[in-house]
Amino acid sequence: MYWTGDVARLLPTGNIDFLGRMDHQVKIRGFRIELGEIEAVLEELPEVHQAVVVAREERAADTRLVAYIVLSSGLSSDSASLRSHLRDKLPVFMVPAQFVFIDSLPLTANGKIDRNALPAASPEIESSMPAAVAQTTELEAVLIDVFAEALGVRQIPLTANFFDLGAHSLLIAEVHSRLQEKLAREISLVDLFEFPTVASLARHLGGGEYSIPAPFSARAQTPPRSAFGSG
Repeated sequence: MYWTGDVARLLPTGNIDFLGRMDHQVKIRGFRIELGEIEAVLEELPEVHQAVVVAREERAADTRLVAYIVLSSGLSSDSASLRSHLRDKLPVFMVPAQFVFIDSLPLTANGKIDRNALPAASPEIESSMPAAVAQTTELEAVLIDVFAEALGVRQIPLTANFFDLGAHSLLIAEVHSRLQEKLAREISLVDLFEFPTVASLARHLGGGEYSIPAPFSARAQTPPRSAFGSG
């Protein structure tokens, strides 16, 4: 039995293909987002067999979109290519912060997708991200420490894009304020959008030639706990 709000299509065979619900709408950072619209754009790709997008509250007042992807048999993909496709079609606030690849979607007893049974998204940086490399300057260590803590991850590769790791405008504003405090200098908020990696932002701000104010300078000599530690 199908209810008002169910989305389905009639197949040439006379069978009805259930596609989901029309009311999977969420509000994140002031934007109303129709999750089904993101799923439909993902399923335009031949390599995507099924896609389900949910909103998960990773931390208090920090809700992020997570996309669960079932790949088509014999085809492959990665989070970078999926993000690129979505950015060409949708506003940036509708691009999921994380992609989880699974073998099949959990179903309820009547065959509908059970969103509540989807596995938890791992807080680790995705395997498709560039590998982490040791920071070579004090400034890079400061940037890694501040961004890692704000994003809630244990490490940030120097060349990983902040927004691919889940950053958004409100988080960037928070990081901007903390960086100005840690570095004791004025930083343009626009710089964090124009140079969205630790490596590029450090180069723009002055690289190793910039003097880190005490007492943070002494702390930056060792890898930050939130960036490289275990907890």
